[in-house]
Amino acid sequence: MGIAEELDLRQISRGFNLNECAIYHDSNDPETSLETHVDSERLALSKRLATRAKIYLDTNYWILLRNVKLGRVTEVKSIALYELLRELVASSKIVCPVSASNLFEVLRQQDIHTRITTAQVMDDFSCGIGLRSHFDRATDDFVRAIYRISNFEYANWRIDFDYISHLLGFIPLLVDRSELVVGSPLAYAKASYDMGKFTTLEDMLPGLDADSPETLSRLPSQESWVNEMNQYKSTLKGKNYNETQISEFLGGLKASLRRLNAAMMRTYQIDFGRYPTPTESELVSGKLQLVLDQLCRLFAAKKLSTALLPQIHIQASIFAKVLTESTREVSKTDFDDVWHATDALPSCQLFFTENYLCHLLTHPPTNLARDFDATVVAKQEDALAELKKLT
Repeated sequence: MGIAEELDLRQISRGFNLNECAIYHDSNDPETSLETHVDSERLALSKRLATRAKIYLDTNYWILLRNVKLGRVTEVKSIALYELLRELVASSKIVCPVSASNLFEVLRQQDIHTRITTAQVMDDFSCGIGLRSHFDRATDDFVRAIYRISNFEYANWRIDFDYISHLLGFIPLLVDRSELVVGSPLAYAKASYDMGKFTTLEDMLPGLDADSPETLSRLPSQESWVNEMNQYKSTLKGKNYNETQISEFLGGLKASLRRLNAAMMRTYQIDFGRYPTPTESELVSGKLQLVLDQLCRLFAAKKLSTALLPQIHIQASIFAKVLTESTREVSKTDFDDVWHATDALPSCQLFFTENYLCHLLTHPPTNLARDFDATVVAKQEDALAELKKLT
């Protein structure tokens, strides 16, 4: 039996059938677009999670929990942490969403047994919830920035979460009409999003394992990034943190044209109730450089807080700190720190991480935890203390 057939059987056992779901959509919402359906589902999910505290776990904590589950760690405090997390998840008081950064860490694990156990732990504590892709969240942040400079309030929920099966972005199932027994192609596309509610990270591993060499090979080489950053660092002698931070921020902003373009298309859809036609898209994109220049001027003049664009703000702040430190060079772990911090701080109230990143986020000059009103801890004792406040 193939991977796809096994997945179908698991989902049916959980109460989901793709064909029946497609028939439902054809009967009940045939005119609803795929974009509208996905938006409404994500909004409903965000509202369901509103009363739960969100806790982001860095890789070291996921590995700790996995090792407790495997019996490899028997320290009292570690077992207490595992049990209290499980109790708070079961009572719907917390959720520990998984990110794409976490997923890539799982794929890098060579041992199949530990990889599956890590996925199981993530499924248990995340309740099947993940953070939307970096691109999607950054696009929403740019939408807010566009409305801010237009003097309009974007009074929408912050929609940072999605089902764990869409960690790398939602790719709809596209079915040719000639292949269909029942339902329309649009209904199947909507049903393929709904399928994510019944799909676990453990379900995804066989397919991801088959693709993992290719998936990981598509990731930019951290080695080349490290070399480039250290060469750049050698040119910054005498620069202080503040001027480096705004320089890094503006550089990140100028490199974000694709996300800004997606945000401008999104604002059109919000304003007019539909996405632009190809001709209209060209007109919208024609204003891209104008909007980018305006944002750069406002941020450079400090008329807008750089925290309005969280991902670029966090990346610029961490790299400014590393680049202006005279005692160390840029390393691969700095890039992992950036990804985990951009996942955790804008979306979660608590962030359990390792010592260096905890200190970096909670002390001058970055003070990033303060910027996002997040609590960041490294020690297990401190993590336990924060969890006990939620009981």
